[in-house]
Amino acid sequence: MQNLNKQNNGLDEMLAILEEKLVEQQERGGVMLENSSKIFSMTNGAGTGKFGLLDFGGDLSLNGKDKESPTELRIKDRLLPLANVSKIMKASVPEVAKISKEAKALVQQSASEFIAIVTAKAKDIAAQESRKAVNGDDLVRAMDDLDLSCFSEITAKYFEQYKKTTNTYASLYFDQKREFYK
Repeated sequence: MQNLNKQNNGLDEMLAILEEKLVEQQERGGVMLENSSKIFSMTNGAGTGKFGLLDFGGDLSLNGKDKESPTELRIKDRLLPLANVSKIMKASVPEVAKISKEAKALVQQSASEFIAIVTAKAKDIAAQESRKAVNGDDLVRAMDDLDLSCFSEITAKYFEQYKKTTNTYASLYFDQKREFYK
């Protein structure tokens, strides 16, 4: 039960921080509009409130129905699937708890916005280093640059664990393959 409370506190803290960041962006006019492919973001990690423009470049997703302007994104195209968001939310609350449609929609929009902002910043970091591909380290650095250090620390730990796990599985696979061909 204590573990569940810790998870709920972490989720509450994450949602509060994300909501605060989204409100800050909204006040500065940095919200993503239905036909926009650009948002405002902090330009440095010092928390000074200086914002710059992040450009998605219009290549995130295409509005398949609108052939005349393929770079325009619909809001629906930017959102995470509601079923996946609902599953994650249900896993973090007691079984008897119910989650309203409005809460699911808010978390869906917030999480999608969070991912878009961090990914756009990571894309800028990769571009500065003359790379086309964004890697996990870029995402961690982007979170630091956006003053989201509470998320970057956790993400860095998970990313390190992921790298260790995938390296372990890969080495086991190749070791077994070598044994087979001897």
